[in-house]
Amino acid sequence: MNLGNSLSASAARNPRKTAIALENKRIPYEELEHSSASLARWLVRQGCKPGDRVAIHWPNSIEMVKLLFACSKEGMIAVPVNVRLKALEVTYLLTHSKAAILLCASRPDRCDKRRLPRPRVPAIAILLGEPG
Repeated sequence: MNLGNSLSASAARNPRKTAIALENKRIPYEELEHSSASLARWLVRQGCKPGDRVAIHWPNSIEMVKLLFACSKEGMIAVPVNVRLKALEVTYLLTHSKAAILLCASRPDRCDKRRLPRPRVPAIAILLGEPG
């Protein structure tokens, strides 16, 4: 059983129970399950497959949790990238992790296309806006 399967089982047992609470927002298990499954399908449509590394340049948030579960659902390896890293450090992480795709948040101060590096990593995509 992986993290994605564990979420599915929890959603089946307690669909309306709170899975995530952040500040004044609460997400029930059924919503987390639906959102992460939708994201997992999106990642597959982008060409990601089991074992691929998915770099996630995203601040700590509910969306980040959804992305982590989505990766697990399809057997992908999430590579969290701290939003405070400098471009050279991000390049190092992307290159050495052999990331297949890069997902990043919409806020310009969190993910500025001009500041993000373009290392020699195949199929890097920039996702702007809230996923799912």
